[in-house]
Parts: sequence; structure tokens; C-alpha cells
Amino acid sequence: ASLYAGYAGFFAWIFDDRVRRLLLAEAMGGFTAYLRAKATLYDPDTDGPAAFRALIDTHATLVDRLQAARDVLYARKNRPLQTKRIDTLIALLDAFETMMSGDADFALLRRSRRRELKRRINMLVNDIADRVETLTLALRRRRTTVAIRPLGMQCQALIAAVRETNAQDPEDPATNHAFAVTASKLALAEEYVCALAAALDGATPPATHVAEL
Repeated sequence: ASLYAGYAGFFAWIFDDRVRRLLLAEAMGGFTAYLRAKATLYDPDTDGPAAFRALIDTHATLVDRLQAARDVLYARKNRPLQTKRIDTLIALLDAFETMMSGDADFALLRRSRRRELKRRINMLVNDIADRVETLTLALRRRRTTVAIRPLGMQCQALIAAVRETNAQDPEDPATNHAFAVTASKLALAEEYVCALAAALDGATPPATHVAEL
């Protein structure tokens, strides 16, 4: 009986993390799809209604996957590896909520005549999506080394371009503000993606705040 109990505990420990990694991978895949759908809306040459429908669909799928991951990951957090999985989910949630907070500005940005700025936003969001998709590969193994190239310079370049355009070729105040806020939120989302990479890295210790959840 003790032997069988030991076997059961061992396999439960192994498969517990496998399930956690699978749920996180599905959530990160959903976030990648959401980012790509959102990037399409910033493309001045896309059809607006179709792009909005795609964004709504990917948003709904992502929310379901995040909830499934939250239910399992928060159930146990007594081991360092379990808390690191929660760190990953928290960083993913922070990135998602930051990106989602810019949805209210879509209408203003799509009406704007600043095609080049919108293309730059489109490219940056797609670059962030590429990085999240690459980070998903880190979940194939229990522990791995994660190293990514930050997009901070691209984010700051976009912020500077928006500031310059607002000064030299202003539109209405609401549109000027929408571009500035969007650029700033993309920079913040990029920081959360860097935190996501740190949480996935096997050498990074778990955050202390998880114990308070």
C-alpha cells in the first residue's frame, strides 16, 4: 500500500505540472491570437467589421482559457514550481488587461488619416504576438532557460513618433490623445511580456506575492 501510494504521489506530481503547462500554453496561444486580431484593426487597409468580429471571437476564447488556467493554477501553490506557473499567469493577465484597455480608442484611430502611424502600431503589436508565441515553446519542458530580445526601443520610437506627429500635424485633441495613450499602453504591455519571460525562465525565483493570493 505504501509503495502504491508513493507511485500515485509521484505520478500526480509529474502530471500536475504537465497539466499546468498545457493550460498556460493554451492561454498564451489564445493571447497570441487576440494580439494578431487586434493588430489587424490597426491596419488602415483592413475591413473594419470583419476585423472587429475576429477580435471579439479571439477575446472570448482567451477569456475561457485564462479562467481554466486560473482555476487549476490557484488550487495549489505550496511548491516553488507551482508558484512560478502562477507568476506566468499573472504576467499574462497583466499584458492582456493592458492591451484590452486600449480597445475603446479603436474608433478614433481607425478614423484618423495617420496611415503610417497606424501601420507602425500594427507592426509592433504583431512583433509582441511573435514574442508571446515563441515564449509558449518554453512550456514544453518543466524547466528551461528563456532569453528574449526586449522591444523597448521600438516602443520608445513609436512614442516619440506619436509625440512628434501630435505636435507637427495635430488632429482633434481626442485623436491625439488616443494615439499617445495607445503607444504608452503598448510599451507597458511589452514590459509585462518581459515579466512573462522572466516567470518562464527556470533560473528566476518565484515572486513573493503569490503566497498572499
